[in-house]
Amino acid sequence: MKKLGIIVIGAFLIVVASSSLSAKTARYIFTGWTSTVTHTDFGAAIYYEEPVDLTYTPEVSLTVNQEPDVYDPDATLRQNLQMRGTVRIYRAGTSELIEEREFVGHERIVDEGMDAGTWVPGPRYLFTNLITMEAFDFNWEVKGVFHFQHKVRNGESIILRYSVHGRA
Repeated sequence: MKKLGIIVIGAFLIVVASSSLSAKTARYIFTGWTSTVTHTDFGAAIYYEEPVDLTYTPEVSLTVNQEPDVYDPDATLRQNLQMRGTVRIYRAGTSELIEEREFVGHERIVDEGMDAGTWVPGPRYLFTNLITMEAFDFNWEVKGVFHFQHKVRNGESIILRYSVHGRA
């Protein structure tokens, strides 16, 4: 089974006001944090032909239409998460830098009844059960290395794209 590391957000938070958002919607910008995941047999590990550690330094834009830490079984949560930044790629378990690349990511969630996830510090709604989610879109690309695209619609999980650049 192929796995992607999940990045958990939790560092600096700046709230950005926007007149184009509804009164219940908030937009947040996260900066100043890093997260490291290891690929042993997926994505970047295939590209570099060895296990690698990827240390992401992103800027994250999050839009959510519900108040953080509030669960409303009559509500439909809509969350849009966009990331971009740099990723430093190291030989796994070492400080030996292979190279630095740009990356982009996008995650969109629609959860009717708010029964498919939980709030995490940030504030971010983190899915815990994709199958009960009404809609989930995930798109992740380390430029020139790999691209992964996944969606779920009403319990049906579909891998739209998985490619390792130069080795598809």
